[in-house]
Amino acid sequence: MIKRNSFSDMEQRNSEKVGAQMETLVLVGGGHAHLYVIKNLKSSTKARLQVILISTMDKQYYSGMASGSLEGYYSEDDMSVDLMDYCKKHQVKFIKNTVISFNPDSKYVLLSDGSTVAYHYVSFNVGSITKTNLSIKDSNCFFVKPLTSIYDIRTKIMDLCENHNRVNIIKIVVVGTGAAGIEIGLAAKTLAESKQMKVNLTFVGASAEFINGLQTQPKTTRIKTYRIWQDINWELKDPGIEINRNKILLQSGKKIQFDISILATGVSGSELFKQSGTKTDDNHFMVVNEYLQNVRYSTVFGAGDCVSFDTPFNVPKNGVYAIKEAKVLVKNLELFISGKPLIAFKPQKHFLSIIALQEGLAILVYNHFSWVGKMPFHIKEWIDRNYMKRLKR
Repeated sequence: MIKRNSFSDMEQRNSEKVGAQMETLVLVGGGHAHLYVIKNLKSSTKARLQVILISTMDKQYYSGMASGSLEGYYSEDDMSVDLMDYCKKHQVKFIKNTVISFNPDSKYVLLSDGSTVAYHYVSFNVGSITKTNLSIKDSNCFFVKPLTSIYDIRTKIMDLCENHNRVNIIKIVVVGTGAAGIEIGLAAKTLAESKQMKVNLTFVGASAEFINGLQTQPKTTRIKTYRIWQDINWELKDPGIEINRNKILLQSGKKIQFDISILATGVSGSELFKQSGTKTDDNHFMVVNEYLQNVRYSTVFGAGDCVSFDTPFNVPKNGVYAIKEAKVLVKNLELFISGKPLIAFKPQKHFLSIIALQEGLAILVYNHFSWVGKMPFHIKEWIDRNYMKRLKR
């Protein structure tokens, strides 16, 4: 485990400068790991600290409800947390601003307005951004991240439905065949069909990521899922290379016309980590150890989609692991501030995954067990609503 005295001399000197004054913990990003930290920090720890949350947004959105929100099944209030109110409730200072870089030696974060915020300890939970190699020259192309894009996608589809005299059938192209792309694409289709529109939905991807995953599931699961998808077009192993003038050009030279395109092509990390001098992986994610601690700077922590681990285990970037990491993060922040040994994050081998499909159906997968039907959808709804209810309590 990293010792506090194993880092740079400058870091040690800066720690000594602060003397006995109240220390500052800065939480960059209002992700769910940080919301958990704010809610669960011990009162004895809070008494020693000024805790500051800095976020670009007023609200934090829950990705598990994104597809349902696109359909109109969930309201914005259902899937979001008002950060100002949340911080007031838990006696935490809130700053609405964007951290564009930070200096881990001098211990401050730089905000987009040019101001700085000094810290003794800092943690990052800023999520990820959509990663793409496509050349995009089209205003009708939307990214699945940040999650606020869901409302832009919904507005665009509603506009197309209202102009049904001009548009007889809505052509939707989703670039990306992972779980996020599948959920959002099917939700977009469901929304348009709920307005009595015909929909032509096409998925484009370099691989059949989600479909390949189904091959390990029982035959009945595959049959039920494929039946739901029987009117969907698939362009697999033929990645898109350019989006321009309501058309996507595939590597094969084929062109597909669309009214709206949605990009769910994987994720990458923020540039702020690379600029800070902290170690990052090839996708710009900050590298942490098993204690969720930066591998170069002991006072820098992180959790969720914005980090990758320098450990043998691979941690998928999904909400299940982010929530598990949160419990370790809050504990390790308390332990580190108290000068005690940290505990390791040990990811579970298997996790429950429920993907919303269409018409109130979902597929539930746990290891080699799977279930397609309405009940998995209701289980997902119960889990999501109860998670948000507990968070806001």
